Amino acid sequence: MKLNQDCVRNLLLTIEENLSYPGRLTLQELKDSPRLKDFSEKDIIYTMDTLADAGHIELTFPSLGKNVARMTFNGHSLLDNVRDDKIWAETKNAAAKVAGASFAVLSDIAAEFIKKKVGLS
Repeated sequence: MKLNQDCVRNLLLTIEENLSYPGRLTLQELKDSPRLKDFSEKDIIYTMDTLADAGHIELTFPSLGKNVARMTFNGHSLLDNVRDDKIWAETKNAAAKVAGASFAVLSDIAAEFIKKKVGLS
């Protein structure tokens, strides 16, 4: 299955906006989120699992299903690089010049655009 980069970004934004600490976000709450309405349940679950595998979020597995328990420091750092809509659009445009780029590479590209925007590059 292909990882949808927009789903990654929108899932992280949704978690940050809606998860209280301590607390949890259910799969149904995520599916009902305006940012995730255009993604299939399969895409959302796959993205949750992949972000958990990479250490960006933590999941819990109660009897009622999969929940997001929290976003890790690495998850916040990743989101900070791709949060801005204009930076994200520039990043995706730059990455489109190659056949594929991992989300880590997209995050690095976004960080370079941020550095340029603030005069560090």
